[in-house]
Amino acid sequence: MTDIHVLVELNATTPIWFLLNDPSRIGLLSEDGQKRAQNLTNNIQHFLNGFTDHNFRDVLEACWIRLGGPACLQGTNPDDIEVFFNKVEEIIASGQEERFENFDQILTDLYASPLAVAENAVQIMTMHKAKGLEFDFVILPGLGKRIKGEEKRLVYWMPHGDDLLLAPIEEKGGETSPLYEFLSD
Repeated sequence: MTDIHVLVELNATTPIWFLLNDPSRIGLLSEDGQKRAQNLTNNIQHFLNGFTDHNFRDVLEACWIRLGGPACLQGTNPDDIEVFFNKVEEIIASGQEERFENFDQILTDLYASPLAVAENAVQIMTMHKAKGLEFDFVILPGLGKRIKGEEKRLVYWMPHGDDLLLAPIEEKGGETSPLYEFLSD
């Protein structure tokens, strides 16, 4: 972070690519920062030279691969990176490049694919979706709970002008009062 700050601190309007190719700016970085900047420029220079002849998504993906991006996917679903690149392509195709200013919000709205493991995996779905899939076990939580229709509130009330209408539950085995039914509705 310190090297990034040093690179851009006095020149906020110049594109990063120009700053990365300015030897006087690179000389201000730490030794590690200089190596990283050199590695970055060496790896993506080739792609940027022919950028106008290619699809932006393809160039971005090639840069990502060249910089070792696939090694960062350990423990994640490889399809997730495709979702990212497809979103970039969708924005470019729609001619809405200004949306890249808020790309962090666009990424927040994307969801990763579930990474299901074949052995001992738990899948969460509705009971209707699980029907017929022949799972060894299906857990249906909450089956012991009574449905709302069976439960009656002890007291219903409602303000009525300066007064309060109250209707208690009926006696066991007794008739429901019309006021109780009115307030419950």
